[in-house]
Amino acid sequence: MPELKSALRLFGVFILAYAVILPSWLLVKDGYNRFATESAFRVAAWKYDLHVTHSTMNGREMTFTLSNTIPMMGPKGMMAPFEIDLSLDIESVTFNVPMTLSLLCALLLTFTTLQKAALRASIIGLGALLGLHLLTLSVIAASLFAGTTTSNPVLHFYFSRFFLPIELLENLGMLLNSYAARFEPFLIAVLVWWQLHNIAPKARNLPSF
Repeated sequence: MPELKSALRLFGVFILAYAVILPSWLLVKDGYNRFATESAFRVAAWKYDLHVTHSTMNGREMTFTLSNTIPMMGPKGMMAPFEIDLSLDIESVTFNVPMTLSLLCALLLTFTTLQKAALRASIIGLGALLGLHLLTLSVIAASLFAGTTTSNPVLHFYFSRFFLPIELLENLGMLLNSYAARFEPFLIAVLVWWQLHNIAPKARNLPSF
């Protein structure tokens, strides 16, 4: 039963990889979470003429203080700057990273393929993982910006020149945060398998469906 043997081998490599990657992830997750979240928030802030004045990290939550970059005039003709604080649970986006990386390692180490193919598949898989995180965090940031317009008339006026569909952004942010992160291991695994299957079609141990 070669299929069963391959499946058991894949599962065994996955467990070993997870045992190594999980403690390593716990050491670097705060740095990665801060990098990804700050990168996404700063790009989103720049898109909507906001400036991140400072950010703080408290456990799972990261808080950003943002101010306007375009001057606003008050009713008496004086400058009217504003600041807003926005927070989010960063680990809700990246909690599945250890499982994703373990499955990625299992795929690359279990199936015999060309070294260049494995390297390319690894780079594509890691790039897709980072891209998914940045996309999710950017959409969440935009949805948080849009949410402030319903309760603050100053922010509503400031953001009025931008297209900010509040319900669409909020629903898309919830969709990405709720489902993309949970299905992340499966999505990255399918992408890597597809890369290996197409880059190294002559590799004998690659399964085909």
